[in-house]
Amino acid sequence: TIFERLLQEDVLPLGEGDIVLLFTDGVTEAMNGRLECFGEARLMAALEASPDQEFGQLKTGILRRLQAFVGDAEPNDDLTMVLLRMTASVAESLPELPAMVTEA
Repeated sequence: TIFERLLQEDVLPLGEGDIVLLFTDGVTEAMNGRLECFGEARLMAALEASPDQEFGQLKTGILRRLQAFVGDAEPNDDLTMVLLRMTASVAESLPELPAMVTEA
């Protein structure tokens, strides 16, 4: 199928303090009143603004930037994000993996 041909699998090593952000297209395609999309660049800037913040503050900061951008515009899609930060105990329990494995 088309999906299987386009699917790419990557394995990335994660260590203590690393942050993983998973999101739906509704986050990057959230629009303001001028019909501009929030986009990946703004999302990355929000994530990188204070990566050493307490985890709850980091999450809140991203959501505040998104809300400030969108303002009073009507939502056009769902907004779903999963934000993870690796702790020492989790990082130590992960097996050694190659830097990247890709299937075409």
